Amino acid sequence: LTASHNDLTMWNVLVDRGGRIGIVDWEVAEEASLPLKDFFYAVVDAVAATRRYEDRPGAVDDCFEPGGGHADRLREVQASLASAVGAAPEIVELSYHACWLGHAANELRDVGASGPAPFREIVQRLARRDASAAP
Repeated sequence: LTASHNDLTMWNVLVDRGGRIGIVDWEVAEEASLPLKDFFYAVVDAVAATRRYEDRPGAVDDCFEPGGGHADRLREVQASLASAVGAAPEIVELSYHACWLGHAANELRDVGASGPAPFREIVQRLARRDASAAP
């Protein structure tokens, strides 16, 4: 387990004029969480931000699905981070799913079943992908 911010959106990353980075809004942080959850959320949020948050599920695809514009590079970064924290591939996969399930649950709580649902759409896509890959 690792510490986790749990809301590492680009709105919570500040850069001063000297290039120093600061992270704010730690209200939902945890001392012990699955590793890489912040990584998955932060990189998708960064890509989504460049598109004015119009297609967060598309940003997930771009970051982590085969053929995605950032997928090859992020796979390297992900492997490096997993190695640094000693996370086995199964734990990385669990962390990936936990990231999106957690944000989907927050979304449901905050906006309700009839509100915008990009995180729930991400979870549904993952479920369909995993179901079609099952033997």
